[in-house]
Amino acid sequence: MILDEGWSFEVGLGLATHHPNELDSSLLTHCGNHLIMRLINPIDQESLKHCGEIVGTNLIEKMLTLSKGQVLVSGTCVENPVLCKLRKSITKVNSQTLKPSQLWTRYFQS
Repeated sequence: MILDEGWSFEVGLGLATHHPNELDSSLLTHCGNHLIMRLINPIDQESLKHCGEIVGTNLIEKMLTLSKGQVLVSGTCVENPVLCKLRKSITKVNSQTLKPSQLWTRYFQS
């Protein structure tokens, strides 16, 4: 598993979710760093309480007060938890939803 042994091969893995309670608890315990935005759902907050000593109860309480664009950084990347403000994107987002059925049809028509 990459999360278990990846560090010894200098391999890292980033996980992103809106609902940490949907992730397996062993995944969260193997994450050395956390970038946490406001979490209102008590179930999501509770799941972070059990992911190790990196995220403490006092950080869970701070998550409730975060505003849009603020992120709480904790873990091995910082000595103490740090509150950061994300800047607005300077690149224009030009994303679109892929429609697999159309891509499949177009692929086989050619």
